[in-house]
Amino acid sequence: MEIQQLRYLVAAADASSYAQAAKTCFTSRQNVAHAVKSIEGELGISIFERQGNAMVPTPEGLQAIHKARQVLSKVDEMESMFTSIEDADAPLNVTMGVNFLAGIPPEVDQYFAIRANLLHFSEHSPEQCYQHVLSGDADVAFVMCMQRTYAGVKAVDLYRSRAYALASTQCNLPTAGITVDDLQAEHLLLMSTPPFQYQPLFARLEALGCSGTSVSIIPSSSTMLHMVRRGDSIGIVSERFSMCPPRGTVAIPFLDSRLDWRFVALYDPESKRAGLVKRLVLDVKEQFTNME
Repeated sequence: MEIQQLRYLVAAADASSYAQAAKTCFTSRQNVAHAVKSIEGELGISIFERQGNAMVPTPEGLQAIHKARQVLSKVDEMESMFTSIEDADAPLNVTMGVNFLAGIPPEVDQYFAIRANLLHFSEHSPEQCYQHVLSGDADVAFVMCMQRTYAGVKAVDLYRSRAYALASTQCNLPTAGITVDDLQAEHLLLMSTPPFQYQPLFARLEALGCSGTSVSIIPSSSTMLHMVRRGDSIGIVSERFSMCPPRGTVAIPFLDSRLDWRFVALYDPESKRAGLVKRLVLDVKEQFTNME
């Protein structure tokens, strides 16, 4: 099997769709499907099975996809092992989602702080970050979103963590874990404009027939805490809130993995500075890996 086939396989797994994977990899759906079929033939297993409109990995497929990710990580590391962002002739333009810094661990924050003179930072909504990479206004974007695809750019998964509902300690929600169905009658608080960042959440709310008026975009975490403690709203937050929920609140995990927060780096693999960007992305990914 070939490295490119493994890239198509991982893209198909991330997108749960051959068509979406093809857009991400700048190729045709037929090429993605052929690559998966070829790998299945070599391994003697079925990697995906169709469930509705989605391609879902089989148990054997999950193992193959995990191993493919490991192989690709090593290949990417080798390709950029002699590249250093310290050698850049100008700072890299880095755009970050408005909630990315709030969700990252201290190790990653420190990595960026140490290299502040090598990176030119700006902060935007996750959707604007994506658009800046598409337009070439940013060399790389770091965003935190629930499951989605990013057509036209290279998307590298850095880390994945559960999403949580931040509620008052007086709430009636099951604290062991909830689904979107449990939130039908609740007023939800989000930190950025939907539905880009919260695509699977809003897809489920729409399927349940919930009105968009049950959602508010708030300017800060302090505002969220005030409204949650009041007992009439539920905040959608990151894993960091689960470690030490603010006084008067409880962080309840979502049971649906499609709502997991995915920390992702986006860049154009064909840009002139792609080598430098890839080195930066690998370094940031290593910081996430070190704290697992």
